[in-house]
Amino acid sequence: MLSMMLRDLRVRRGGFETLTAAAEALGVRHSAVSRWESGDRQPSPSRLAAILDGYGATKRERDQAWATYRAEMEAAI
Repeated sequence: MLSMMLRDLRVRRGGFETLTAAAEALGVRHSAVSRWESGDRQPSPSRLAAILDGYGATKRERDQAWATYRAEMEAAI
């Protein structure tokens, strides 16, 4: 699930132990980060790109995140 991937990236790669720290770095509210990580909402494609940049995701992690994002968006249709 993308939500679990984002949480893992936030803590492991981004070094943001709190939702608030990640939200401040991304320029969003902590509730947005919480919704992405709980799976309640999906970030927009442009926001996902910014998250992956902000968290310092590797190319492999980016590819995996995008594949998961597309699969979850298609399943929601």
